Amino acid sequence: EGMSNTVLETLSLNKPIIFFNNTGASTDLLKKSKSAYLINSNDPLFISKKIKYYKLPDKKLSNVSILKKFRLSHVVKKYEKILDDIL
Repeated sequence: EGMSNTVLETLSLNKPIIFFNNTGASTDLLKKSKSAYLINSNDPLFISKKIKYYKLPDKKLSNVSILKKFRLSHVVKKYEKILDDIL
């Protein structure tokens, strides 16, 4: 899946996302997020520490700037521009 709806929905709820590095639009988007943490390790202890860290109540997460790019009105305008350029 190029852009995961689950990722967008989770970002909109300002919930933390712990993810592994792979290719695709979701990874590029998550690397810019304040509420996502890239894991380059297969160590279960390391991963569990990151999960516990993000469960702390004082974590203020905001993805407003990222989510603005994916509002329906913004996406429609981008598609309209692409179609206008083609036609």
